[in-house]
Amino acid sequence: MRRGLTSVASVVAALAAATAINAPAAADDDAVTWMVRPSDGVGEDGRSWIELELAPGERVEEHLMVRNLSPAAVTFRLTAADGYFTDGGGFNMLTADDESVGAGTWITIPESVEVESGQAAIVPFTVEAPDNATPGDHAAGVAASIRTGGDDVGIESRVGFRVLTRVKGELAPRVEASVGGGYEGAANPFKPGRVEVAYTLADAGNTRLSIQPDVRVSAIFGLVSFSAPGDAVAEIGPGQSRTGSVEIPAAWPLGVYSVEVTANASTVGAGAAPEPVA
Repeated sequence: MRRGLTSVASVVAALAAATAINAPAAADDDAVTWMVRPSDGVGEDGRSWIELELAPGERVEEHLMVRNLSPAAVTFRLTAADGYFTDGGGFNMLTADDESVGAGTWITIPESVEVESGQAAIVPFTVEAPDNATPGDHAAGVAASIRTGGDDVGIESRVGFRVLTRVKGELAPRVEASVGGGYEGAANPFKPGRVEVAYTLADAGNTRLSIQPDVRVSAIFGLVSFSAPGDAVAEIGPGQSRTGSVEIPAAWPLGVYSVEVTANASTVGAGAAPEPVA
């Protein structure tokens, strides 16, 4: 037997600064191995990725270092593209088949660089926020890649890092939640079933967020309730959403259950000031 659930979605945010750590970048493709790191123009500068704060119309120069660990010289293709955060909390950038329309277009980088075996090349690139850039966080990435295979069918392997730009202006962090679900069990008042809850969390503001959802299921005007944490969202960008689910076992058939999802959110990014979500 499956019963419907009434649903209530509430949003609570305790905004606090948070940081994330990116694993060192490296890739292998046959005998070709290389690394890509941010650079200060002289060498590797210790950053895992680049975070900028720019005003609309402002332009800065940055550098990437490509180190060739292969036994022969390699010509690497250099690209920039819009970036996004994956469901697992990682970061990726659009492939060459997808057209960038956001912060990836703000980056100007040479098309390629040749690096001798065992050597490193430092490549300058620029990031320029357009005059009409909206306040908030804009994600992109830069990468060095090689292509293997034939002209018609090939594989592009790439290694890079994120370039995150926060455009100056009013920051408006906001998270939205929606929820639904149902009751699964036999029509037997002496045998429990389970409540299955599915929810969606959306970054509806203009800053990056980390979110910890908590699910509360209740019946008989709150006299009976169950609580369970949802999967934490390590990092999500403006306009992105995540789905999740929670199962409440040993739930008795008590008529209509109500479900509430509380999304405890924190801003992510250097200099993010704690403030309540609207």
